[in-house]
Amino acid sequence: MTEMSHVVAALDGALGELYEDVRAQLSAFGEDVRETHRKNYIAFKRLRPSHPKNFACVKVRPSKDLVRVYLTLGSKSVGLVPAFIAIARGGTGDVEVTLRTPEDLRRAKPLFVRSYDEAGLSP
Repeated sequence: MTEMSHVVAALDGALGELYEDVRAQLSAFGEDVRETHRKNYIAFKRLRPSHPKNFACVKVRPSKDLVRVYLTLGSKSVGLVPAFIAIARGGTGDVEVTLRTPEDLRRAKPLFVRSYDEAGLSP
């Protein structure tokens, strides 16, 4: 399997733009956000006094022409939407958001905010 950093480096076209928009949106929450490249995903962590906590993990699937973002919403419930919001399976969060278009990203922004906010709460 190719490392996720190599996958995103090779992106172009609409999928490359979508990934860059996701990355920009997740990074823009504050100076306490750190991006960490892992083998299978890219983590966005919120630094906290006690310890950093992932609030989003991104996987790009060029073969399926989509970006998946795994969010940790903890105590906050979210409604499932087929082909958009699902219970995470095998990711590092509890909710999986599938993005295919800029409109999907606009729809997902409130969930990104909730996950970032939840990561700032005490453990």
